[in-house]
Amino acid sequence: MGLLEKFVTEESIFTKERDALRSSYLPERLLHRDEQLDRIAGILSSAVRGAAPSNVIFYGKTGTGKTASARFMQKEMLSTTTPVPVKYIYINCEITDTPYGVMQNICSSVLEGSKQTPPPSSGLSIEKLYEILVGFLKENRHILIVVLDEVDRLVEKNGNDILYPLSRINEDLVKGSSVSLIAIANDLHFTERLDARVLSSFSGERILFPPYTSTELKNILRDRAKLAFKEGAVSEGIISLCATLGAQEHGDARRVLDLLRVAGEIADRSGEKIIREEHVYKAKQTIESDCISEAIRTLPHQSKIVMLAILLRCCGTLQTTTGELYATYKALCNHTGLTPLTQRRVTDLITDLEGLGLIQTNVRSMGRGGRTRFMHACIPFEDALSVIEEDDLFKNLKIRKLFQAKLF
Repeated sequence: MGLLEKFVTEESIFTKERDALRSSYLPERLLHRDEQLDRIAGILSSAVRGAAPSNVIFYGKTGTGKTASARFMQKEMLSTTTPVPVKYIYINCEITDTPYGVMQNICSSVLEGSKQTPPPSSGLSIEKLYEILVGFLKENRHILIVVLDEVDRLVEKNGNDILYPLSRINEDLVKGSSVSLIAIANDLHFTERLDARVLSSFSGERILFPPYTSTELKNILRDRAKLAFKEGAVSEGIISLCATLGAQEHGDARRVLDLLRVAGEIADRSGEKIIREEHVYKAKQTIESDCISEAIRTLPHQSKIVMLAILLRCCGTLQTTTGELYATYKALCNHTGLTPLTQRRVTDLITDLEGLGLIQTNVRSMGRGGRTRFMHACIPFEDALSVIEEDDLFKNLKIRKLFQAKLF
């Protein structure tokens, strides 16, 4: 018997709908996001009447339903009859992370089904792509709703190069055509990095997606488990355990769904017919190991430099202060060619890193010296450094040599 053959013949605890436990799955209904969906529907209702909707910014941490809500409204829009053609374009800026890529993606989506040839993936200027888009919209009355998911990553890498022309494009269009933006950001301070010109023209409604509570996570897990598992494979106790672990640490629906799915896979590979507590804890350990590397790998460059500064300061002294950290951070920016942020902004990034569980901080009273914030890394130096060194920006930095030379 082949290595995989036994898995074909053995009965699985999963149904054919096991993808219901993946973040890419779009359910028939989004639990506990009625308030947000009602607000989004109210804003986008202008499009179904032939008018331009306002721009919108979705705020919230990862796994709070921002992307799912945007995709849910896309499905709703496609099923609604409108007096003017409405194009709803979704772009993941973590994948399409250049101004050219974003504009080319928009142009290709708009020209799809027309007699015009979509622009090439490279070779033109952004100005030319803009000209193509405006020209098409002037000749063909369309309302565009462009979703820029992970937009804070795009701005972190490229500045305002793409948001400025997109936020001002309606000034160059004729009546009956318009472009509206839905920006999805994990960083609550995203707008602070926008140019004043972009901020004024990009102004619109803001919708906050708070972390899910333990009760809400239970309901979501229960709803998906009914689809993904065979009857009797998941008890209410396992649902509660997964939801409680998730609510205590992050309130992230994606990670809680992953926890239940991986626990199910561990049980399934062991030939078990039900998921037990030990499967959940083993799944948690597996996911956390992978999540630390992924969390560091997907940090924006500025956050990586702050993380690197903490690692360098804490390797030996075990902890550092905000002032010491900021000096090291500025030195690293000088070596990498990035413009240093203000100390206040770096403090915000420190808070974000703590929220991800990568560092811990505490504030101590120093008597007449006031209060000082101390911090230390929660992850092994070598493991974190290896992930950071994968980034092209840091490959030539020779971090270890700089550290050994005590330049930091």
